[in-house]
Amino acid sequence: MKRYIKRFYDFGGGINDFTSPYVMKDRQFEELKNADVSTPGKLQKSLGYAELGTSSGTDAVRGLFVFEQGDGTKTLLRMHDTDLDKYASGWSNVVSTFTTSTGRARAVNGYVDGEERIYIVTEFNDDLFYYNGTTTGTVADIKAKHIEYYNNKIFLANIEDDGTERLNRVVFSGEGTDVFADTDYFDDVGEPITALKVYGRVLYVFTENRMFYYDGYALTGVPGQYGTTSSESVRVVNGM
Repeated sequence: MKRYIKRFYDFGGGINDFTSPYVMKDRQFEELKNADVSTPGKLQKSLGYAELGTSSGTDAVRGLFVFEQGDGTKTLLRMHDTDLDKYASGWSNVVSTFTTSTGRARAVNGYVDGEERIYIVTEFNDDLFYYNGTTTGTVADIKAKHIEYYNNKIFLANIEDDGTERLNRVVFSGEGTDVFADTDYFDDVGEPITALKVYGRVLYVFTENRMFYYDGYALTGVPGQYGTTSSESVRVVNGM
């Protein structure tokens, strides 16, 4: 007997259980079971790539970021060995004070101390760094492997604080500042944190075997084993 597959409804909006059913968008659901929300892909020939500017030396690029400002300006930045460079018809140096390392650099955009900034972490190699398009600075004695910007606050996870490693701790700044009070943290996830990701209206925290979400008030565990060993595996794709 031949099997026929028929699509009855487009579930592309995915699950949204953080809002009222009266204001949910089309194709969103409060609950889904055994539903495919993926977008079918297609096979096509790769178009290749072009080099963006030129570089000297053989050191790898440790991070690539976009610094977005409120006036619409977008500046492409890269971490290359000890250098932070910006691109405008060619690469030019911003600062060369980072530690020589192969550690991955990560960044977020935020509005802090009355100005737009991009904040960068380089694992346990350098203090939390920022750039506002003109000047640079650091937040002393705090390093981190993961960073996100949520509820107008900077969140750091898997940190080194004043020389002490706290692998399962998340710390967060005051609202609109990069000041981290000693009491503003949570660390009851049970194992080292491997990723942070803001999605919807919550902050997701991943370990190797668990996933949690933080809504600004409480940390809640998601039932099941949904952890990750790599932060690069955590992505928001097509709004899901």
